[in-house]
Amino acid sequence: MRHADIIIKGGAFFPGKGLHSDYEYMAITDDRIYAMGKGDGWKNYLGPETKKIELPDNALVAPGFHDSHLHLVMSSLNYNFVDLIDAVSEEDAAKKVYEFSKTIPEDEWVIGMNWYHMGWEEKRLPTKESLDQYLPDRPVFLANTEVHGAWVNSCGLSRIGITKDTPDPPNGEIVRDDSGEATGFLNEKAMGLAAVHALKFNINKEKDLIRKVVKLYSENGVTAVQDMRPELGYDLGQYEAFHQLSADGGLDVRVHSAANLFDSIEDTKEAQKKYNNDIFRICLMKMYMDGVPTTHTAMLIEPYKNKPGYTGEPINDIAKMREHIEAAHSNGISVRIHCCGDGAVRQTLDLYEGAVNKFGKTAARHGIEHVEIIDESDMLRLKRLGIIASMQPEHMVSMVEKYEDNPYFDYYTEEQMKTCWNFRTFLDNGIIVAFGTDCPVVDVNPMITIYRAVTRRFDDGEPREGMYPEQKISVEEALHCYTYNAAYAVGREHELGTLEPGKYADIAVLDTNILQCDPELIKGTKTLYTIMNGKITYRRKQAGK
Repeated sequence: MRHADIIIKGGAFFPGKGLHSDYEYMAITDDRIYAMGKGDGWKNYLGPETKKIELPDNALVAPGFHDSHLHLVMSSLNYNFVDLIDAVSEEDAAKKVYEFSKTIPEDEWVIGMNWYHMGWEEKRLPTKESLDQYLPDRPVFLANTEVHGAWVNSCGLSRIGITKDTPDPPNGEIVRDDSGEATGFLNEKAMGLAAVHALKFNINKEKDLIRKVVKLYSENGVTAVQDMRPELGYDLGQYEAFHQLSADGGLDVRVHSAANLFDSIEDTKEAQKKYNNDIFRICLMKMYMDGVPTTHTAMLIEPYKNKPGYTGEPINDIAKMREHIEAAHSNGISVRIHCCGDGAVRQTLDLYEGAVNKFGKTAARHGIEHVEIIDESDMLRLKRLGIIASMQPEHMVSMVEKYEDNPYFDYYTEEQMKTCWNFRTFLDNGIIVAFGTDCPVVDVNPMITIYRAVTRRFDDGEPREGMYPEQKISVEEALHCYTYNAAYAVGREHELGTLEPGKYADIAVLDTNILQCDPELIKGTKTLYTIMNGKITYRRKQAGK
């Protein structure tokens, strides 16, 4: 019998949905869970070098959270450049950008994130003029909250070569005024025209950004993520940066990276051979089918409520999508397609089903990202085809505090709204739902995600019974979606996602037993400890002994 490196004692345990939970201690040796039990059995694993963590009775020991959809390097920008989430107007945002620019005199581009025009006093898209009055001589790049559009100034437009005569890129729009001049808003794939310049970091800078944001993940009990590298017209996050960090022991979260679906299969397979290990893996390929509803770029079956007769269009060429999905599927590589609208979901399911019919079942576990709205007949196809629904409950509140301000009711009819974020129906139909945040679109904190899925309330506490309360799920189910199901989505359910001897010691210790508390206490729950690969990566001050 070996001595443990770490013993966790006390609190309650959630090993996983449906698993025996009557445990009082856990012993960790090297990078694995070595033993779990009750009573004084922990003493058998106690050695002179063992770290003992004693927990209060109300703490909860759970599998580490596995975020099934975020943008890792992009989310680091949220915390290292100017954050505009609190701006109340275009003018306010421009002033904040100007003040921030003074702190980075050596940077070529002034970068910002998280502006949201639907939350401003005047709900209209911003223009270059408001930025030009403060920053006429430095290029500015500001990604919106949904990361589906960018706001740039005149200097930025000039730096990237956008003129009155520049054509729109495929599936993107350089928004123009009545005279044909670019306004400064670049929609969907057009934002890539600027991003490839503004967000071009050297490998050391990327490593620094990754370290900083991973620290934040650890503070929130997140031990694994699925990084959706491909953005709209550009990819963000160099494989080499992640590989070097993982090889040097500097990556405190398991990163499951998505290659660009339009990359060649040969290049992706070569990258897997070169870079894959237990901490960093290239195991997915990702692309967009549509955009987001608040810019009418989500692809619907029935028209938008506030744009009669219009259902949106695919962002990418369907024939090209089909070719590359079939190539990935035949090589056993899982594909993830961004689909906010039910029309996009249907089109993507057609492509997945075509690949399965052509090549048969392979090792691939395909998924649809977001699945915000779905037709009932297509929900049944998800189950039949074994497609994973990667969903982000925090998107329900659409970045607003009050239920009455929910913009989705302006875009969707009542019938369409009834099919939004139908967690209960998904689970009842045996569909594998994996939870994530889409950080930096929303905060990486899993407690907020779980709170939304369980209560379906906005931050003003409304609706009291929850928005379409029949779609609420239990805390246990939400935890399962956030741990085991996310691990299943990347083929690692035998190593990750539950607390069982022999599995990797990836663990989140919470200060509140969210399985038993008032649901309103969930969103305020904090992480006491995070353990990843058998190493304590975060300890809250004054936690434990």
